[in-house]
Amino acid sequence: MADILASNLTVHAALLLTQFLTAFMTLATQAVLKEGVNRLVLGCYCLFLAGAVLAVAAFVFERGRDLRITFGLILQLLVFGFFVFIIQILGLVGLSKTSASFVSAMHPLSTVFTAAFAMLFGVEKVKLLSVYGQAKIAGILVCAGGAILMILYKGPCVLGLQCSSPSSTTPIKSVRTGVEFQVGAFCIVLSSIAAGAMGTFAAKLLKKRPTPVTILAITFLIGSLVSGTAGLFTVDSAAWRLTGSLVPVVMLISVLSLSIFPVLMLWSVMRLGPTIVGCYTPVNTLITSLFSSIFLGSIIGALLILIGLLLVSWAHEECSKSTADEETSCSAEPLIEKIEAINLA
Repeated sequence: MADILASNLTVHAALLLTQFLTAFMTLATQAVLKEGVNRLVLGCYCLFLAGAVLAVAAFVFERGRDLRITFGLILQLLVFGFFVFIIQILGLVGLSKTSASFVSAMHPLSTVFTAAFAMLFGVEKVKLLSVYGQAKIAGILVCAGGAILMILYKGPCVLGLQCSSPSSTTPIKSVRTGVEFQVGAFCIVLSSIAAGAMGTFAAKLLKKRPTPVTILAITFLIGSLVSGTAGLFTVDSAAWRLTGSLVPVVMLISVLSLSIFPVLMLWSVMRLGPTIVGCYTPVNTLITSLFSSIFLGSIIGALLILIGLLLVSWAHEECSKSTADEETSCSAEPLIEKIEAINLA
């Protein structure tokens, strides 16, 4: 019993660490963008460094496994690499036009969109007449409603060191306003949709090729190549030279957010399940809001997104338990657990 308790405490400590890492990554990325670093350049460097780290990890932990390189696999990895590029760029555009706290509040969207795509494409079957099936659909709708609310309604600034007062409606310097804010919010939603679509098809691939670290490393390196190629034709050569102070920050962002973070999240989800992991999301939002700002619309929308995430996760776990010894109406492999490893929000 003591060993189990200590093990669970270790997982909870890891979950807290992931939230601090995510908050640091979001704030650091926003700071790098404010320094004038081009989004394509940042995306190229981050994906390349993360891909290199994961390639080393794949060599150590997945060496000897038969990946069975085929034309179909190469084609899928190329598509995944392009998806990674789209997710990264949309996320950076959204972050530069909104705020770190807003992006943090949107993080659970990709997991819920993954469940939606899984049901849409038949990866995960749902009985509409069952309570669990209805809960999943309700969770997705609630989550989508929260995202729409966050796009359309900003409201007064209510939390954060940069708020002049709890009821202040005066635009603050670090947060975009009006149409630009809505464009940034829309980019974050598109990034989450793309991550959900990628996660759905990646989960199908992982059933046949159980080498997640290798596949993720190759995907990141392809995404870096796509970003670098796009940057060569659109970015001035001087933009590729980072100053000395930015180099270690970019390296930390790459290693923490795209390498260590997915591993910790996957391990935590496998130990405690997606519902418990989802409960830790507000920690990240709270941390980032203290260093940026959070608005009333973001709070209401984030609560709806979190409720939707918990509904979907609860329904998935309960459905999996109730159909463990019979032909299941859920996916054979817990899809929500898979996406945590490739979630790039």
